[in-house]
Amino acid sequence: MIPALIPYADSLHAAWVALTAYLEQRSRELHDEVRHYPTPIAHCDDQLPGLIEQRTRAIARFRQCAGCDPQQPGGQQRLQRFFAESAIGVDDTTEVALRNAVQAVMSLQASQVALFSMPLAKPGLISRGVQQQEHRP
Repeated sequence: MIPALIPYADSLHAAWVALTAYLEQRSRELHDEVRHYPTPIAHCDDQLPGLIEQRTRAIARFRQCAGCDPQQPGGQQRLQRFFAESAIGVDDTTEVALRNAVQAVMSLQASQVALFSMPLAKPGLISRGVQQQEHRP
């Protein structure tokens, strides 16, 4: 089930919390699946090693993401590094959707910062430019 992503549109922290909670939940599910896996017959089980590897990656992604709280100093930079370093091999559609939500909020916030840090034009220049365009033949 993919959680509703709309509430995260204005809060990077909320989007990060949702992603981290999902990664933790997925890690626990995989841990339980490995723990309750039937005892394999020697050299006959092809699925258990893959399941163990999947669990190991999920736990690593959860721990790395949990250390990237965007409200902490340097958290957004760590979060960007997390996305760059852990994007390969992610095939879980819910995780992909949550990652996209976090990255979309980060992108939106970055564009807002860029927009509001632009120097303002002097009012006289804008009005003179409009007047000059109106008087051209």
